[in-house]
Amino acid sequence: LTADLLQRITALQQTPTACSRARAAHFPNHGAAATMNYLVIQLKRGLRDQRPVAFTGSWIYGGCPAQDLSCLFLPQTVCNVSIASTAGNGGAVHDSDSETRDWALQSHGIHERLGGQGRGGVYPERLQEVDPDFVLPLYRAEGKGIFWYNSVVTGYMFRVLPLIAHQVQ
Repeated sequence: LTADLLQRITALQQTPTACSRARAAHFPNHGAAATMNYLVIQLKRGLRDQRPVAFTGSWIYGGCPAQDLSCLFLPQTVCNVSIASTAGNGGAVHDSDSETRDWALQSHGIHERLGGQGRGGVYPERLQEVDPDFVLPLYRAEGKGIFWYNSVVTGYMFRVLPLIAHQVQ
């Protein structure tokens, strides 16, 4: 089931045709651990809503010259932040081709429901988790809980660049 969830996240975050529904999420810097927790919460929100999440913010940790996550981690998404934040008004606009679905998304069980049909928008920076125990129903039915779910989502979020992993080893 872990591999299945990672494939679902990857299909959602790395499929260019899903980017028209992406949400931008600006991350604050309130300490490295708090920032990482915030990033995971926003990615979980994207999974719940079945929308890619494009992160924006100034990553001030680890001495990244670009001051973004690219110095340490593999790209979280193929979606462009500016398109995600300007493509819609938080979900009120709907896809004109709503009957056409991307096969990569469909093959991983990602269908536009749970509010995932609208285009673009921005997740509020300080939006509290509505349901902190949320696990996609498919995994909840298999007996998987929040610790497992959070661990897998965190693992995706913080996939370290090969060069960094080699230096750490």
